[in-house]
Amino acid sequence: MKVRLIISAENASWIIGKIGERLVEELERSGVQATMGDTPDDSADINHWMSYWIVTGRHGRASTVFITHIDDSYKTAHIAAILQDRVDVGLCMSRDMMRALTAWGIPEDRLWYVLPAFDAPPEPSRIRIAITTRLYEDGRKREGLLIQLAKERDLSPFHFEIAGAGWDAVVPVLIQSGASVNWLPGSADYQSDYPSILNSMRGCEYYLYLGMDEGSLGILDALSLGLKTIATPQGFHLDIPGGLTEPVESYSELVEVFDRLSNERSKRMASVRDWTWKQYAADHLLVWETLLLGKRSGLAAALNGRGRYLAADSRRAVPIGLTRRTWSGFYRHSFSPSRMRDALARTRLTERLRRLLGR
Repeated sequence: MKVRLIISAENASWIIGKIGERLVEELERSGVQATMGDTPDDSADINHWMSYWIVTGRHGRASTVFITHIDDSYKTAHIAAILQDRVDVGLCMSRDMMRALTAWGIPEDRLWYVLPAFDAPPEPSRIRIAITTRLYEDGRKREGLLIQLAKERDLSPFHFEIAGAGWDAVVPVLIQSGASVNWLPGSADYQSDYPSILNSMRGCEYYLYLGMDEGSLGILDALSLGLKTIATPQGFHLDIPGGLTEPVESYSELVEVFDRLSNERSKRMASVRDWTWKQYAADHLLVWETLLLGKRSGLAAALNGRGRYLAADSRRAVPIGLTRRTWSGFYRHSFSPSRMRDALARTRLTERLRRLLGR
């Protein structure tokens, strides 16, 4: 298959340019002859326009267009116009937008969708937990619970910001469990250490305190900074309205909280694990192969349950979003002077004038 991606100079240096580059790279890895430029290729099997504003006409065996961020009636009308005689199928970034455009009058058989992709970070963020307490030889802060947790659980989803002396034996155990740790032992001058302690807490999500000795003053700092808390339900902790996000007293309660936080993080990460550029290219190929077989009107049936496309039965359970948009929410933009000016600048007559003027 020979594929040509068409992109304008104004889009080439921003996110659409990145999308185009990643798509070409993955298509080439799949054995597709893929190129990207500012003009279409009549010898290509597929011409894929990266913006609906730059479509000049029908080229190659079949053509598609990338549709994104439709938020006024002028853009909807323009999509309808180019799908009439210039492009075979418009590819939205979601089923929701596809259904919205259908609700706004665009024929259902002229639309499909390809879910987006992203560059996965080299290392995912950890759940950041602040601890601000000194430890004592008698174990009154119950750090033994944290040591036991580290020995029995993988704590690689977590980062600990610890402030206070006495953590020499605990920090290595946390690190061995996979956690990352930043420890500020502090000095003899608490007042000078205090700003650093607060700064270490600012980037955290939770504050942890396991002692049963009436309460931690650090929980007041944590709450004033907007942190959630994992702390014991005792002492003045109980007098803080809504101050205990995760009340823990026993070891089993501590395990339950850490397991739940870790599992929730894993589910969030797994939800986009297959939203890769490889899959993005594969989804496009499924659409293009179907088009080249002459099955434009049967895309939904042909792609049912393939790739990231849900089976028909599963699609019914997905909520509708944009299609619920009210008249005021959708058409309000149409009265904006800048929107009117942009719409006039994109008519067929002005498109010809712009091409003649080289703009």
